[in-house]
Amino acid sequence: MARATGRSQRRGASSSPAAVPTFHEFASEWFHGLANEGLSENTVAQCRWELTTHLLPFFAKHRLTEITIAEVDRYRQEQVRKGTLSATSINRTIMRLAQILEIAVERELIARNPARGRRRRLKQRAPERTWLDRAEQIVALLD
Repeated sequence: MARATGRSQRRGASSSPAAVPTFHEFASEWFHGLANEGLSENTVAQCRWELTTHLLPFFAKHRLTEITIAEVDRYRQEQVRKGTLSATSINRTIMRLAQILEIAVERELIARNPARGRRRRLKQRAPERTWLDRAEQIVALLD
């Protein structure tokens, strides 16, 4: 029993809520660290867009310990309800959230990553395949 208590204390479970940063604070620190990773401008722009347009409007004021599986599911449902993103784009924002929260797990700010797992993502339709089965179709494609 003492061992479990020590573990939760290490994980920040007994810390005062004010000691745990908000998602906005933590994600901002994470984003500023991207500059040192040598990522392409496009990757950094994609991260900025996912954060500022989608993740921060929903999670900004949440303390990291307040981001639960239920909250991630609520975020996903809200994105579906809005209808502005495809399932692929929603899944990408959830993967970005999981990437950020994984660092919080490593730093022992949270015990586990609530954004990980297949159940957090939307099912995606398989793309419809086009078959070229006549010479005219192949010529048209080449032209």
